[in-house]
Amino acid sequence: SRKKLNKIIDDLLNEDVEAARANAAKLSGLGGKLVQTGVDMFYEKRRVLEEALFEQLVQIKPRLDAYLPFLGLTAAAAPLMGLLGTVLGIIKTFKAMALYGTGNAKSFSAGISEALITTAEGLVVAIPVLVIHGLLKSYTKGRFSDFEQLGISIINSTTERDSSLPPPPG
Repeated sequence: SRKKLNKIIDDLLNEDVEAARANAAKLSGLGGKLVQTGVDMFYEKRRVLEEALFEQLVQIKPRLDAYLPFLGLTAAAAPLMGLLGTVLGIIKTFKAMALYGTGNAKSFSAGISEALITTAEGLVVAIPVLVIHGLLKSYTKGRFSDFEQLGISIINSTTERDSSLPPPPG
């Protein structure tokens, strides 16, 4: 939360590195690791801090996006699988028509049924997966923005420290 981050930054600005490290260690997950890196590198040159935080962000992005390609591929492939079933069902229908003629509807209705069922199944899979993919992509984009905002807050807080003072020990 912003309140916890502000406390950590206040500790760093007051040169209470141990309190800042202790509070950062309490944070879990990807954001916690980002803040811990910020605490460890806070008294380095701004460029070094930026690079360290950027390195953490580069590691976070693929973890957030890990399953999105699979969902996108599933959403794209499902209608194609339905189309394949449709084509195979129509081929089956034409074979039945060639063998039994058009007078016997029962003989080729199985092929038409197969064609319609596979088309429906493909769409039943694709539509929800496409919606889920869109929602998760939007969610991960928002989460990544939150992580970027954490990093920017840490970097911007370095402007408040007195650069004439040496970094505290530890």
